Amino acid sequence: MRLHRTCIFLFMNIVLAKVAREPYCPPCPSCEERLLERVIRNELAMENLQKETGIKLNNAIKTAMENISNAVSEMTQKATMTGLQLKKENEILKGMF
Repeated sequence: MRLHRTCIFLFMNIVLAKVAREPYCPPCPSCEERLLERVIRNELAMENLQKETGIKLNNAIKTAMENISNAVSEMTQKATMTGLQLKKENEILKGMF
């Protein structure tokens, strides 16, 4: 009985191993050429995408830096004006007393 199970188990493994394999396909020149063309097209597309992304990123960084510098200069001007106003108010208050 045990020998019978072992034989069936080995037979099933052999059948399963034969069925589970991928079919063999010899490489054909046209398949290799198409694959190579596809790889080259993908590489060119990636290079173009990197260039476009780099340009967009540089433009976004320039715009952000301009906005930041404008905001800082505006804040500096407002702070200066506020300081001058405080000095004038202090002088007015000192003159009153």
